[in-house]
Amino acid sequence: MAHSKLGNWEQYDVLHAARGYGWDMILDWADYMVQEDVENISKASLSVMPGMEEKDFLSEYKQSGSFSQTDVLKNEYGLLTIGGMSKRLRAPVQIIWLNQTRSLRFFTIVKDEVLMMRYFETMIRKTFNTPDEMKLAKPVEM
Repeated sequence: MAHSKLGNWEQYDVLHAARGYGWDMILDWADYMVQEDVENISKASLSVMPGMEEKDFLSEYKQSGSFSQTDVLKNEYGLLTIGGMSKRLRAPVQIIWLNQTRSLRFFTIVKDEVLMMRYFETMIRKTFNTPDEMKLAKPVEM
């Protein structure tokens, strides 16, 4: 994980050890995050590749209620971005999935690398609301 500051936001770039993921997995993952942690979705956009113009599809997402069921996402893109409020972090978040990679980019106002690493581990393992969920409020003992 790499951490940097971008204006008022904390940026976390995560490279996970699992194999790369494709478009269908990104859509399932986005749906999972909305179901388990991110609420009040205020941003939904896609792009062909980093640095290119983003296409907003928030209204289409809100009509379908699911990323995997949103018509515009039936085509594969390079990036998917969602933004809203994390229930676990109690803070605004923006998650960017980079297609066909092992990378995530995450923006939040939370400046706590230990907490964020535990959050990412829980997110990547998809263990929110399970007995194995990380104890996010407790510090990690080294």
